[in-house]
Amino acid sequence: MEKRTQPKLTLAQIGDSDRKFIVIVTVLIFVKITVDAFSLYSRDVGYDVGEARWLPVVEQYTSFVLIAAAIPFIIWAVRSYPLSTTAWTKNAVYHFLFTVVFFILHVTGFIILRKTVMYMLGGRYVYGGLPKSALLEYPLDMATYLIVAVAYLIMTQLPGANPEKEQVVELNCGSRSIWVKPSEIIYVKAAGNYVDVILADKTYLVRSTLEDLQTLINKQSGQLRRIHRSTLVNPNHIRERKPDKNGSRNLTMSNGDEITMSRRYSNMLD
Repeated sequence: MEKRTQPKLTLAQIGDSDRKFIVIVTVLIFVKITVDAFSLYSRDVGYDVGEARWLPVVEQYTSFVLIAAAIPFIIWAVRSYPLSTTAWTKNAVYHFLFTVVFFILHVTGFIILRKTVMYMLGGRYVYGGLPKSALLEYPLDMATYLIVAVAYLIMTQLPGANPEKEQVVELNCGSRSIWVKPSEIIYVKAAGNYVDVILADKTYLVRSTLEDLQTLINKQSGQLRRIHRSTLVNPNHIRERKPDKNGSRNLTMSNGDEITMSRRYSNMLD
């Protein structure tokens, strides 16, 4: 029986390694923006363009401010909607929608900033207009989103990345999803077309088979072992083993539950 679900990741849950990634990517983008800005400024400075000579610099740095502000959001999106789960097609749609949101906020934001800055410099800024500008800007914004997302994925997959942080695993509970750490799972029992995932203070009814769940959890450093045709167990939560009839054993788990290990699987904990 499902008791309570864990909420999705929030921006507040971004850790130290994520902050380092944000700083590194922001610095790299700043360097590129600076080179582009002053390259364009140097190109126009010899012409009598008045205050408009600052327009390339203003355009580049206002865009940088909004891209830098969006990096934590992109990290949150990659972590909350991973493409390595069974729901990858649905999550891919979410990421597409996120690129549209990023594009709208980016364009709206830099129009406001550019108009404000150019007014302060004694000039004016006129946006190229829609839909032509959107056809040019959206692919660039999508590419920016994908570059940051892929760079973050590569960083998190490097050997030794985030050694202090155990990755959570997404489990499907019907119309909702939950996120749990593999080490939190005490044992799992089959329940028809579902499985009961037992943690210390809650039980989740998850849509999955035992085999699929074992594969998913163990790919993320889990240690689930089959001890019965209908039971998986985390050996780290076993507190006592006692012999039972017909060669089976009774296991006492860390939450006090007693479960049976059949003789057929008696060597799975050796």
